[in-house]
Parts: sequence; structure tokens; C-alpha cells
Amino acid sequence: MIKTLEDHRALIRGLCHPSAYSHAIQQPVLVIETHISTVILTGNIAYKIKKPVNFGFLDFSTLERRRYFCHEEIRLNRRQAPEIYDTVVGLQGPIDAPQVVSLSGDEGLMLEYAVKMRQFEQQARLDNLLEQGDLTQTMCDQMARSVARLHAMADRSDAQQVFGTAEEVITPMRDNFAPLESILTDPTQGERLEALKNWTESSFHKFGPLIEQRRALGFVRECHGDLHLANMVYFSDHVVLFDAIEFNNQFRWIDVMSDVAFLVMDLDLHDATQMRWRFLNQYLGITGDYDGIVLLNLYTTYRALVRAKIHALTAAQLEQGEECSQHHSSLRHYIQLAERYTQPVHPGLILMHGFSGSGKTTLARLLSENPGMVLIRSDVERKRIAMHGEDLYSEAMNRRTYDRLYTLAESLLKSGFDVIVDAVFLKAQQRAHFTALAHHGNCDGLIVHVDAPIDVLRARLDQRTSENSDASDADRQVLELQLAQAEPLADEGFAVYQADSTRPWSIPDIIAALRAASPEPGCA
Repeated sequence: MIKTLEDHRALIRGLCHPSAYSHAIQQPVLVIETHISTVILTGNIAYKIKKPVNFGFLDFSTLERRRYFCHEEIRLNRRQAPEIYDTVVGLQGPIDAPQVVSLSGDEGLMLEYAVKMRQFEQQARLDNLLEQGDLTQTMCDQMARSVARLHAMADRSDAQQVFGTAEEVITPMRDNFAPLESILTDPTQGERLEALKNWTESSFHKFGPLIEQRRALGFVRECHGDLHLANMVYFSDHVVLFDAIEFNNQFRWIDVMSDVAFLVMDLDLHDATQMRWRFLNQYLGITGDYDGIVLLNLYTTYRALVRAKIHALTAAQLEQGEECSQHHSSLRHYIQLAERYTQPVHPGLILMHGFSGSGKTTLARLLSENPGMVLIRSDVERKRIAMHGEDLYSEAMNRRTYDRLYTLAESLLKSGFDVIVDAVFLKAQQRAHFTALAHHGNCDGLIVHVDAPIDVLRARLDQRTSENSDASDADRQVLELQLAQAEPLADEGFAVYQADSTRPWSIPDIIAALRAASPEPGCA
């Protein structure tokens, strides 16, 4: 039985020999070490062995606990990666000549247990693909769908569990600061930490009721818990999430938006701005969790400070030198990232305007990949709120759809996000309702009118209908109705940007037009 790290190291040396396995292995065996486990790569199959360690937040100190957490790792990760996570196996024999064996229930005394996995190319991890410039927009969209699917299937916390309460959320946030204060002794850095601490407390006081409300509504779920690019892989032509946290329930049973925030923060760390906003808008479009995004900056700040704290604790254990300096540099970088999330912003509102088939949704998507911009689509929200069998384009349904778009836009603007509302906005009253919202909050505002010839509109809708390639069900009949009912743009109270969909668009020009639209900052 493995009891010490020295035992564990001896076992790993034994597992480097081909005789340990009943299958052919790659020579030489490759070994990957982390602070809590060792992964053996044999060619097509990988084995993950947990180390006999106890860090407080993680306890693998006994064989029984390691066996239990091996099974937990299989259970949790097969939700999203059944093609990678196979089963739990045992290790028998002498430490220096172990044998990998299947578990049958009567296998006798075990040296150790391991998670058996299908091996994948390390270069296919999303962090490596991003570094190589090979992370595509399609992969980004798959990433959003994978995360949304995991959150949809995840078990929800019930009233008897303490997970996700306001107190459970704020305690680890507060715990980040003491280790940072102990190592960052420069007065200027101390002032910056104090500002971050005050911002965290103020934000928690503001959002505490929402945190509790979301818990009551079922948004605290058994999530991934360690959702960053290095725990995603492009495998069998799709993005797969792996290595969810199995060793600490508190780290895993969280608000889904806290899970999302980890990945958003990681994309920011990699300066992947376009991918960050594309992922976030795709996720929101799938889930409709626009209320949760109000908490995003609180959670991204927390995630950045957790990483800073880890570097601070590591640096404190090292002698002065290059490695220690690298950890100091990393923690300062994470603090700068946290500070970015706390800065006040001046949001703006973009109303897309145009007939179905004009290309306004394509342009809206391109705009939504710019920093700070959240896209809400009438076609998506219309279906989200529709009752079974309801006419999607009735007057009553139109009113309900625009009311929902207004409510979402109002909440997002107050939270400091730029908002793109993708709807046809053919009625002056519909437009006036939204322009008044922006003026009341003293936000920037712009109408982007997307135009195309009528024959082009009809041809595009015919193609879209035949391909069934979009959330919109608008066809020629809907277009003819729009043409008959449209009220032309006049004195709208917003600047109007003309975008001809038969010519290339300039996204920077549209953003510049938005920022020039209002002379006064300060949307509340």
C-alpha cells in the first residue's frame, strides 16, 4: 500500500516498465507531474495516479480516499468526456514491479488505484492551440456549447446544501487578501490591494441578494470548477472538457456564472479578446442567463485574485531567485487583471435596424466580438419565451419579445456592458422606447441601419429557409409583412449609421460612431 510520496515515486518508477501493462506501450513511457497527481502516458492509454497528500482543501492521504476520488473523477468527467474517461483500475504487486489490473470486486489487496483514460495529443489542448494560432472560431463556438451543455445537465443544489449561499461565496473572496498582503509589502501595492478589497466588499453588498436569489432558482450546480483552456481539448473533431474538480465539493458546487468567469478570465489572461466575447455571447445566447452576467466582474475578479494568491503562496516557499521572481511577476499580472474588472465603464446601446435577410445579424455578431459588447437577439429570445404552438410573429408575441429585449438591455446597461439589440425595429415606437432608455441612463446610442436590395433580401431568405441555418424563421411571407408595415427612420434621437450589406463593413467605424454619439459619460 502506498503511504508516502517516496512510495509514490517508487511506484511511478515501476510503472515506467512495459511489464506493468497487459497492452503494448510507447517507449519511452512519458510522465507528467502535478502537485496532486502523476499521469503516465503509454501511447494510446494514460493512467492518472493521485499522490498521498493532504493540503487541507484536498485530502488524498489514505488509499481509501484515493480510490473514492478516482471513482468521483470518472463520474464527473464522463458527463462531458466519456470518450476519454474509461474506468478505475488497480495496481498490485511489489512497488518496484507493479501490475495494472481490472477491478472485479474480489481482487484482493491493492497497492494503489488509478484513473484509466484514453490518451490525447497535448498539442490539442485549447491553450496550446491558442498559443499556436490554431484555435478557430468554430472551436470557440463548440466551447460555448460544451460549457452550456454541462451546466444544463449538472445536478442542482437543494435547500439542504450550504453551497452557493452568499456567505459561502464571499468567504473565499475575503480569504484571497491575507496571503497577498503578507507578500506585497510595497505601500503602493498595499493601496491597490485595499482598493480591490473595498471593491469586493461593496460589490458583494450590492449583489448579495442576487446571489441568494440565483441559488434559490437553481443556478448553483455541480459544475466543472476548474474551467480553463488547459482543461479543454480538441478531440475527435469537437471540444471536450476534462479534469473537473473531484476533490472538493465547495470548489465544484458553484453558480454557473462563476464557472464561466474562470474561462473568461483565462481568455483575458491570454489576450484572446475576440474569443472571449465570442464565447460569452454564444454561451448567453444558448442559456439565456443574462441575469447571471451581472455577477461576471465580481467572479472574474475573484478568479484572478485566486491565481494571484497561488503565486504568492508559492513564492513565499522559495528562496530569492529567478523562479521566485517569476511567481512575483505572475501575481502582479493577475492583480492588474483583477483591477481591470473593477474599473467603471461608460456603456452604449446599439439598435440593429433592417429587414429580415439584410445581414444585420451577421453584422451584430461581428460587433459582439468587440470588448464589452453583449448581443441579445429577438429571434432567439422570441423562441425562448414563446408558449407551445404560439404564432411567433403575432402582434402579441412581438410586444412580449420587445418587452423582454428592453428588460435585458436595461439590466445589462446598468451593469456596465455595451448592448447590441438585434431586431428589425421597424416601428418608430419600438425604437423610441429603447432610445429613451439610453437617454435616461446617459448612455451612448446608435442605430445601425443595414440595407440590401429587395431581390437580395428575398434570395437570402429563400436560401436560409432551405438550409434551416439560423434561429430566425422569417421567410418571404414575413418579409412582405415587414415591407408593408415598416415606418422609416426619421428623427430618432440616436445617430444613424448606414451599413450597406452588399459592401464590406468597417467595424471600427461603427464603434467610433457609437462612442461619438453621446457627449456625456455616466450611465447609472
